[in-house]
Amino acid sequence: MRYRKSSFCVLNPCTGEYFNLPTIDNEGSIVGGFGYDPSTSNYKIVRIEYLKDKGYVQVYTLGSSGWRSIGEINHQLRRHREGVLWKGSLHWLDVNQGKVLAFDLADETFRRYLPETPCININTEITQFKLLGGYLSIVAVDRRIRRVNIWALKYTQHKNDDILLEVGKYQWSLEFSIPFFASPYGYTVDCNYDPFDITKNNEVLLWHTLKPQGWSTTPTFLFRYDPKTDTLKEVLHWKTYHIVTFKGIPHVNSHVSLKALGVDSKTTKVAAHCADH
Repeated sequence: MRYRKSSFCVLNPCTGEYFNLPTIDNEGSIVGGFGYDPSTSNYKIVRIEYLKDKGYVQVYTLGSSGWRSIGEINHQLRRHREGVLWKGSLHWLDVNQGKVLAFDLADETFRRYLPETPCININTEITQFKLLGGYLSIVAVDRRIRRVNIWALKYTQHKNDDILLEVGKYQWSLEFSIPFFASPYGYTVDCNYDPFDITKNNEVLLWHTLKPQGWSTTPTFLFRYDPKTDTLKEVLHWKTYHIVTFKGIPHVNSHVSLKALGVDSKTTKVAAHCADH
């Protein structure tokens, strides 16, 4: 997929402020990311445009005058995937080498400092990089064995060859292995599991998207998986609100004003729906 123009919008739902970044003409496919830089107490947007095998990197700092060119990379990052923010860096999967590539928001450089990924199917579209339960995680949907494996990057001084791959201080730990369950309500269709958060009770929240033959839409269910009982329980049915497809994004509320960061922002009424919990 290609887009003729890159149009980014930064929105704080708690304050209702939003800001449209300067538009850029596109010629290739785009990889992007957004994150907080603790060294400057500001936020940055990273844009990588791929033309053939090279990625051209640009960075925009909120309150600045425009995009800055950082340079080029030869790493092939998963296209149209957002970088995952963890410990001051945005992280992507290098699909050619099966390794983690991190962009440090402070010094604006790329580095590979994490253990190699434990997943065999690293080049498939059903392998995702996420932040789950506060841990940098890899979600690997393996249709051959009909399971969803979730690996979390953890700091540990213990070694267990059965479930840990040890490299330096951090290790990939297999936290969940979720079996494929029968499609709800008797649907005989292709489906997709998309874990997006871990609850305080150590249950996995996941979207269960169906692809019925002949349908122009993809119905979505919200489930929670309990590893203690190995069961999948419905939280939300797509017919509950008469919305076929919907999405939820885990976030932390912030009342930081965009104007305080030097941004000429506008305001929307969405702020009325934001509350602290």
